[in-house]
Amino acid sequence: MGEFSEKNNILIHMHLSETQDEVRFSRERYGLSPVEFLDSIGVLSDRFIGCHGCWLDERDCIILKENKSKLVHIPVSNMKLCVGRVVPHFLFKEKDIPYCFGTDGCASNNHLDLIETMKFASLLAKFFTHNPTILPAKETFEIATKVAARIFFLGNWEIKIGSSPDIVLIDAERPEFVPNFDLYSDIVYASNGYIVDTVICMGRVLMENRYVPGEEEILKEAKKIARQLIER
Repeated sequence: MGEFSEKNNILIHMHLSETQDEVRFSRERYGLSPVEFLDSIGVLSDRFIGCHGCWLDERDCIILKENKSKLVHIPVSNMKLCVGRVVPHFLFKEKDIPYCFGTDGCASNNHLDLIETMKFASLLAKFFTHNPTILPAKETFEIATKVAARIFFLGNWEIKIGSSPDIVLIDAERPEFVPNFDLYSDIVYASNGYIVDTVICMGRVLMENRYVPGEEEILKEAKKIARQLIER
């Protein structure tokens, strides 16, 4: 897998040390933690992105750092599934391991809202570390944007002629932004996906003025498929 990833210059994405049972199984089966096992078979590299990481220890983080691997923190799913532990923020920071935020799937989150996730990540880190200064709003916002772009090798997000950036326009006139003393704080702590007015992905407008072309048909088809699944 590692060789294929390197040869084709593609990323490797997988869940990693999400639960205590996962770590226990790996140690009983292979005598290694999940990170140690992946390292032993050559999977870890700067193209590896591990999700969750709630049960990573210091040795795991050292190995991830040595391989320039990255992580995705998924707080809402972790709480809903009750994985029993918060990601070790202090180790990520100490070992300088890049990480961003994720939502996981509908079955373990329901509301796939990355703006909402920023708030959960910041507050959960403060609660777990007993440190109200950890993951302040601006840093949290940058992790969700700039850091995420670097992790996924999205390149330079410049808005200029000839480029095809991803852009999200927000409605700063919504009540969430009143009185708007600190935009970073308003976005992270007071907002959710409903503040998004327009979405442009690789130069293509996917939503404009909160309207998604074909939205009615999409919702109709989703309801139909959901009923079919229940009836099985």
